[in-house]
Amino acid sequence: MSSSAVGTAFASDNLLDYSAYVENLINAGVPTLIYAGEFDSQDGAKTQEYWLRKTPFTGADDFWNSQRKIYWVPSGDTYINGGIYRTNDIFTFLTVPKAGHFVPANNYPVSF
Repeated sequence: MSSSAVGTAFASDNLLDYSAYVENLINAGVPTLIYAGEFDSQDGAKTQEYWLRKTPFTGADDFWNSQRKIYWVPSGDTYINGGIYRTNDIFTFLTVPKAGHFVPANNYPVSF
């Protein structure tokens, strides 16, 4: 199959914009967590943050101006870095370290 045939076959395969659903969840007070692996080259933390910053949810300015915090996960007798996150009463955005697109497969202890 030539590359032009592949392009034609995927011509209708467009990304869907679900940001309105996330906006509605947060504005309705539904606890919402969005996470992304730091090494995910497809849908990683940078690309997730990009569209989330454009999503106008209640308290967005305060949320994005807040400090990021480190999430710690128990591991035996110690703790490991579970990620860096921002949160308010309803919404949390977490970047998972040492993980790619399939966070549970890449960093199971943190995702559990």
